[in-house]
Amino acid sequence: MADNLSFEQASQKLDEIVEKINSGTTSLEEMVGLYEEGINLVNYCNDLLNSYRSRIDKIAVKNDAKV
Repeated sequence: MADNLSFEQASQKLDEIVEKINSGTTSLEEMVGLYEEGINLVNYCNDLLNSYRSRIDKIAVKNDAKV
């Protein structure tokens, strides 16, 4: 699901999930589903950030710079 989202899109979706959970208007079943989706999005965002960091490190090494 998240594989085709940009970091910004995934982050926005995560914000929406948090708002829904905090609203208190969702059933327990829906909250669990939203929580699961949120965890998946957090993991996806972390993977993206790690990938970006790796790219930046490679560029810095290539250009003999320190980050």
